[in-house]
Amino acid sequence: RIAGEHFSTYASTGGPKGSNDDEQSWASATFLKWAPTLRSSAFVQLFHQELKGGDIFFDQRHFTPNDPDLRQSAQATFLELGYQVQTLPENNLLLYAQGQLERFRVRNREVVVTPFPALPGSALRTHQDVNAIVRQPFYDFQAAYLHRLGKHQLWLAADYFSGEPETRVRTLTVSDLFFGGVPILSLPSDAARQERFQQQFITLVAHDTWQAWPNLSLTGALRYDHARDGDLFSELRHDSSVLSPQGGLVWRLTPAHTLRLAAFQAFQTQPHARLSPTHLAGFFIDAPITPSSVSRQYHAAWDADLSAATFFT
Repeated sequence: RIAGEHFSTYASTGGPKGSNDDEQSWASATFLKWAPTLRSSAFVQLFHQELKGGDIFFDQRHFTPNDPDLRQSAQATFLELGYQVQTLPENNLLLYAQGQLERFRVRNREVVVTPFPALPGSALRTHQDVNAIVRQPFYDFQAAYLHRLGKHQLWLAADYFSGEPETRVRTLTVSDLFFGGVPILSLPSDAARQERFQQQFITLVAHDTWQAWPNLSLTGALRYDHARDGDLFSELRHDSSVLSPQGGLVWRLTPAHTLRLAAFQAFQTQPHARLSPTHLAGFFIDAPITPSSVSRQYHAAWDADLSAATFFT
């Protein structure tokens, strides 16, 4: 059995009264899935997108006039590969790989004219051109094994992420001193800066959910993360190794009332798709914090079916 789809899109902005109508985007996606047997399947997806124009990444782009001196462009190509096989009814093996090539470029020009107090009747005109390029390519390999053993649901997962972020910024500044509208002095300066580093995340997870009683399930997990990370806009580089315990329970007190508790530590990796468990007792494990940061979370929830059509948490 084979199934697939493909779509392409094109869009351009046209703000009120045509005040912002120079942003354009193209996108193309192809998805193909193959199931050679009833218990195995594989898929591949390829996605490509390009954007160019003015303020292409800001919500205000439809409502503010064009800035002819601000030009932005972006290109991204994303590839996904996946495979799933179930050798026995009690187990499931998942393999997943993804990779991305991404490039973002900004060109901006600013001109500032200010009086020059040291010389009456003069003015200082500063002209600055900024050209910035950001690249964030990466590839990622993952595997997960699920096995049901009696009243236990075991989940073992591994994740290896590698990227090489890079930023290059070049700034050309020219300061002209005018007297009576005539330039009498010009001072140019050219500055360039580049940051590039190797980014790696290795994650190992062991996760077990035990149905202790028909109305009580307990979950325990242990997660190990090793990271080599940095910052795109500074020389900060660091290595981290973190062992994170996690636990939770779901207790169905009555057919209409359920108590959920969880306490866990989580290490934040890059926000990419992953096969490892993303929640514990219904609570999301990851938090929107800076990569290579550690969060400690404590959760409690009471779920109640107030009526056949009303649910309260």
